[in-house]
Amino acid sequence: MPMFAEVKLPAGTDHASNGSSRPGSWRNAMRPTQTARRVLPALLATMLLAGGVLAGQTVTAEPAAAAYTCNVSKLKADARKERDRAAKLKRLGATTEAKKALAKAAALEKRAKQCADADNSSRPPFGK
Repeated sequence: MPMFAEVKLPAGTDHASNGSSRPGSWRNAMRPTQTARRVLPALLATMLLAGGVLAGQTVTAEPAAAAYTCNVSKLKADARKERDRAAKLKRLGATTEAKKALAKAAALEKRAKQCADADNSSRPPFGK
């Protein structure tokens, strides 16, 4: 008894007809799902863009209440305190903490320099 029933093919063909002219082309039988996997995400993105979900809505930034101002003297004082703390830690033998304190002091000094440079080179608002 055969396991599978034999299928009669139309005359002149030697392969199953799945909409393809190539024998053994089973990939074309799945064509509608492949097309759907490509088209649906593009269609969804288009609908979201048209509806304003992704980029259609314009978001206006709130104006800053006041310009950010740096207290340069406070930043420099904090950096000095960190350098003193680093020296004390180094004398006590805590070298890793001393390195961290020195790095923090350097960052504070760098920020103070940036603030001072920004204060010196910034233009006043237009019309003033």
